[in-house]
Amino acid sequence: MDSELSIVEVPANDLDFISKRIRAYLEDGRDAAQFNYSPHAIGLSLEREGETVGGLVGEVHCDWFYIKLLAVSPEVQGQGCGRSLVGCAEQLAREKRCIGIWVNTYSFQAPGFYLSLGFQEFGRLPDNPIGHDRVFFFKRF
Repeated sequence: MDSELSIVEVPANDLDFISKRIRAYLEDGRDAAQFNYSPHAIGLSLEREGETVGGLVGEVHCDWFYIKLLAVSPEVQGQGCGRSLVGCAEQLAREKRCIGIWVNTYSFQAPGFYLSLGFQEFGRLPDNPIGHDRVFFFKRF
């Protein structure tokens, strides 16, 4: 590394600067044609009687749709809300010409849920957090 360069921790409120620089490189770079990249997050909100009871945040990157966050309020869990949100995300992914969708969860959270939706496990990160695994799933269209 160049002796004039230094690495510093960036405050969370400044992280957007970094992601904008990376997006600019991907969009303007010589390899941009190889990326199906949406620079904006995609959000879905599940509402009941005007109150948000669930939601999903994802993004398109390199021809795949990534589910970053999926949450459903306890009072509506088990009623198909998560299934509906993932179904809508899959529809959006297809509309954006993605070849599949992927997600990660924890061994104590929702592996069975994603398996029931036709996802396949493709990796595990052990002890993340200690005593549990982070589990990675994909579903190709």
